[in-house]
Amino acid sequence: TTAIYLAWSFWTMSWDITWIVWPVAGVLFAALLGVVKMVLKNDSETQHYI
Repeated sequence: TTAIYLAWSFWTMSWDITWIVWPVAGVLFAALLGVVKMVLKNDSETQHYI
């Protein structure tokens, strides 16, 4: 995320707009974490029936 932020900011010189990378990264991280936990939980539940 830091590399994307710095590259985008230096390339566009729009430091006042590129801060949006941080909240977007936070939301995407939380969503990905939720999906991974859900998949792992479902996987462990199905192992009991096999």
